[in-house]
Order: sequence, then structure tokens, then C-alpha cells
Amino acid sequence: MNTLIFYLTTQKMRLKRNKTKKTIRRLAYLLGSGVLALNAIAFMQAYSFTHFRKTDALVVKAKPEKMSLLAKIKTIFLGISVYQYPNLAKPPVNFQTILLENSQGNLLEAWHLKKSKPKGCFLTFHGYNGRKSNVLPEALAFYEMGYDVLMVDLSAHGGSEGHRCTLGFHEAHEVKLFFDWAEHYYERGFPIHIFAPSMGAAAVMRATSERMIQPRTLILECPFARLEDALQNRFALMGLPPFPFVQLLLFWGGVQNNFKGFAHQPAAYAKEIEVPLLLFYGAKDQRVRADEIQLIFENWKGNKKRQYTFAEAAHESYLLKNPEKWLSEVSDFLP
Repeated sequence: MNTLIFYLTTQKMRLKRNKTKKTIRRLAYLLGSGVLALNAIAFMQAYSFTHFRKTDALVVKAKPEKMSLLAKIKTIFLGISVYQYPNLAKPPVNFQTILLENSQGNLLEAWHLKKSKPKGCFLTFHGYNGRKSNVLPEALAFYEMGYDVLMVDLSAHGGSEGHRCTLGFHEAHEVKLFFDWAEHYYERGFPIHIFAPSMGAAAVMRATSERMIQPRTLILECPFARLEDALQNRFALMGLPPFPFVQLLLFWGGVQNNFKGFAHQPAAYAKEIEVPLLLFYGAKDQRVRADEIQLIFENWKGNKKRQYTFAEAAHESYLLKNPEKWLSEVSDFLP
């Protein structure tokens, strides 16, 4: 009898262990499948976010904060469709089209607006998914102030070739490409200034921090402090939890495009830049937080720096929002 009881007890324990092992295996399978699914989604998201589609027309898409629930779900699983928009306006003054080849062999397009006796030259760059015609109001303002202007389309934007965007990381080398062109075009010591918003500002800051360029002054608008912050803000606009998608997006975006997403930090670049700075921000900006702007300003190594916040502006052209104040601040800042 004791032998029978021992046998039955042993079998019962063995069945229990087998059941526990099966449960652990199932949980491990589910966990592994979930991790693979998350990475697959992040991989597609990163690719769609950094690779643009060509189009000859303006494709109207809802902003993240105005997407329907269905559109948000579709975006999560399929990624976003980002289009390379053409320039819809040209300068109303005489200009020359400049084409330069980047390291990938893509031709980048710029417009060169020239005065008869310029007191300097402004290079202008645009934001993510923008084009040089977006900053035409600012370019014309600099032109009226007496400056030549070189308006640049970064790769995969406007009239430039290419399909890949790295949110200002590799674009820093394209900033250098046009800065070098301007230095060779003008006489030695000719004042070269730069204006750039958002992603363009991040590219300019990286180029300046890495000692690729040395402009006379920088006028920057709403740069993100870290690429990670920019992505987190975008997820917040969509009402979606940023973790772990943001971290996975940064990882896979870096792998796909050969750049260090986690290290792309304009707030860190600021610690190495001594160029005089005028930093603009819009208090109603939902894509860049006020504390990011403050961190960049506080980190700026140079002593000559000014910061102004447009109380009624969002992530937009501050010149168009408040032309009188923008022109006043710029005129007071420039030498």
C-alpha cells in the first residue's frame, strides 16, 4: 500500500512539474513573440519616418494630435507615409540655382539671392519634411536687410535628391558642404550667418559643435534638445505611451541609417559652441518643450546669446506670426 501511495504521489508531482514547464514555455513563447512583434513594428516605423516618398503634389495629412483613433492604430502598425514636397514658391527677386553633390552622390539644390553690395550672407535651412520655400519669408527679410541669401534644400527635401532623412545628424555634413561653398565664393573674412528652424537648427548645431563650420552668428528657432525628446513629444501628441517605442525607434533608425540616434543631442552640442546665438521659441509649441529650449540656452558655451519667446506662437514661422517683434529682435542682434 505504501508503495502504491508513493508511486501515485510521484506521478502527481511529475505531472505538476510538466504542467509548470509547459506554462513557462508558453509564457516564454508569448514574451518572445511580443518582443519580436514590437521590434518589427519599430523597424517599420523607423524606416517610414526616415525614408521619404517623392510626390509632385501637396499631400494633405492630418497632424498627429488630430488623427482619429483608427488612423493612430494604422500608423502604429504600418508607420507613417512621409512625402518629399516640391517647393511651391520661388523668390520674387533674381536668384541663381546652385547644385552641389553630397557624399552619397545626390545633388542638393539651393537658391542664391544676391545683392549688389551685400554686407554678409545668410545660409538658411528648413525643418523636418520641409523645403527651402518654407523659410522664404525669413530669407526675403534678410535680403531686405542687405544680405545675400543662400537657401538650401537638405537631401530628401524640396528640390534635392535622395530619400533618406536622419533628423539633422548626417545633414550636418550638408550644412558644411554649403558653408564651404559660401566661404569659397566670397572673399576671405566675408561674414557668413545662418538661420535655421527645428531639424535644420539641430543639423547646424551639430556642424558647428563638431568644428565643421564657424559662422559669424546663428539665429535658431525651436530646436529639440535630444532626438529622443522629439520622438517622445510626437507620441505624446498622439496620446500614445512613448516607452518602449521611442527607444526602439532610435535603435532601429540608427541601424538603418548608420547614425547614433541616442547621441543626437543639440543640448549637448550647445556646450561646445561659442558662436553668438539668437534663440527663438513659441510658447504654444507642442513639438518642442520650453525646458528643452532653456537647457540649450543654459548650455550654450558662448557669452553672447539672446533668447526670446513668442507668447502666441506654436511650431511655426515666428516672422509670420509676429513680424514686428521678429524683425526688431533680429535687427538688434545682428552686428
